[in-house]
Amino acid sequence: MSDGNSPRFVVARYLKDHGYNETLQAFLGETDLPNDAVDAKPGDWNLEQILQEKTLYDQNLNFEKGPDTVAAGWTTPCPTKAVDPDNSVPANALAVTVDTTSKSKRRHIAASFVNNTLDFWHGSRPYTWADLRSRGRSNVLSMTTISGYLVTGRMDGTLDFYDSDTTTHIKQVQAHSSYVNQVVSTWDADHMVVATAGWDKKISIVAPNSEVVERDQGQHESRSQQHLSLGHQTYSTTSNVQSVLFARHPDTNALYVVFTRRDSIHLHYLLLEPSTRPDTTTRYTITPSGRQSLAPQQHSTWTSFTPSHIEACPTDPTLIAVATSHTPSMKVIITRLLFPTDSGSGSIPNGPTSVAYGTKDELAIRLVVNSNAPQNDYSTPRITWRPNGSGVWVSGDDGVVRGIDASTGKVVQQLKGHEQGTKIRCLWAGKLPDEDSIEKEVLISGGFDKKLIIWETE
Repeated sequence: MSDGNSPRFVVARYLKDHGYNETLQAFLGETDLPNDAVDAKPGDWNLEQILQEKTLYDQNLNFEKGPDTVAAGWTTPCPTKAVDPDNSVPANALAVTVDTTSKSKRRHIAASFVNNTLDFWHGSRPYTWADLRSRGRSNVLSMTTISGYLVTGRMDGTLDFYDSDTTTHIKQVQAHSSYVNQVVSTWDADHMVVATAGWDKKISIVAPNSEVVERDQGQHESRSQQHLSLGHQTYSTTSNVQSVLFARHPDTNALYVVFTRRDSIHLHYLLLEPSTRPDTTTRYTITPSGRQSLAPQQHSTWTSFTPSHIEACPTDPTLIAVATSHTPSMKVIITRLLFPTDSGSGSIPNGPTSVAYGTKDELAIRLVVNSNAPQNDYSTPRITWRPNGSGVWVSGDDGVVRGIDASTGKVVQQLKGHEQGTKIRCLWAGKLPDEDSIEKEVLISGGFDKKLIIWETE
C-alpha cells in the first residue's frame, strides 16, 4: 500500500475535503505529516470509497453465507453409469427434456432430432419407447415443460404446445421469424408464462389465458380438449438472443427476464409488470431495467466472448451458471444475479458511478474457470445444474460430458459414452424413478452421434 493510501493520509484528505480546518491542523501536527499530505494523487483512495468497498465486501460475504447457496463441494454418488433407452435414436439429437412438473404418474422423456422428429420415452426404468413420434415442418431446437404442458421452439420460429401426458398437439404460435434458440417457462400468479430467445433479435413473451390453464392438474378434462388462448408480445434487441431465463427479485418478488445476446458480455434485465390494458394480448409491460457485466475488468466496447447459455441454480435461483463461447475451450462463470434497484432505470451508467457498478459486478462473480471442453465458433455450448446445486454438467465437441464442482471450479467427472470427437448438443439433469419408484439423480445427454444416453448413479 502506498503512503498516499495509508490511514493517516486518508483521514487528512477527509478533514480537508469537509472543511475541518482546525482539526486538520491539529491532526497534521500530532502525526508529523507534511502539508502536502492533503493533496490527492491519481490512485489515492478517499474515505467514501473505502466504506463503499467494505459495503460491497459485506454483501458478497452475505451471498456466500446465505442459507440457500450451493452445496460445499461436489456430492457423490453422481450419475456415471450409461444406459441406452429402448428403441434406436433416429438421428442426431438437438434437445431433450423431462416433464417433472406434471401430477400424472405418466412421465415422458422428450427428445428432438435433426430429421424434424420429436420422440417420447417412458421416464422410468427401463426407459421403453412410448411408441410416440411427432414429425413437424422443421427441427425442434429447445423445449420446456410446465404443469403437464410441453412447449417446443422450432427452427421456423414457431412455438408448439403439447399435452405432455398424451403428447397430443394443442396449439401453435408464430413467435419468431427465425430460429427459436431457447424456450423457458414459469408461473406468475394464476397463469404460466413462456419466454423465447430468437435469432431474429427478439424475445417473445407468451402468456396463456389463466382461465383455461389451471395450475391444478387434477381436472378430468384433458389439456388436449381445452381451448388454449394465448397472448403474445415481443421485445427487440440489437443482436441475436443467445439464452434467457426467468428470475424473481428476492425482496420484491418482481418477475424479470434475464437474457444474453451475441456480442455482449452482459446479463440484460427486463422487468415484467402486469399490464393495465384490458386486452389479453399484452399481459405485461416490458421494461429494460439494467445490465450486469460478466467481465467487469474488460472494456465495455471490446467483446471477447458471448454468454451462450445460462441456467439458474435449482437450490438458489439467484445464482446462475454461464457457458461461454470462448475458444478453443468453454469457460464457465458462476455469478450472483444483481437485480436492478430502480425498476425504471436503464443500462448501468457510464462515468464515475460506473466504477462502483463494475466493482459490484466483480464481487458477484463466484467462479470463472476453464472447463477444458473443446469447442469452436460454430459450437452450441450447453450447461445444466445438478439437482442439489453442488455442480454443473457441460457439453463438449469431443463427445465428453464434464462435471464441474460449483465451489472449487475443478473438473471432477468426465462421462465418456458418446463417440469420440462428436458434439454433445443437449443436456438435462434431474431426478427420475427407478424400478422401485424411488427418485434417483440422472443426467441425459444427446449428441451428434445418433445417441441419447441416460446416465444413472451406480
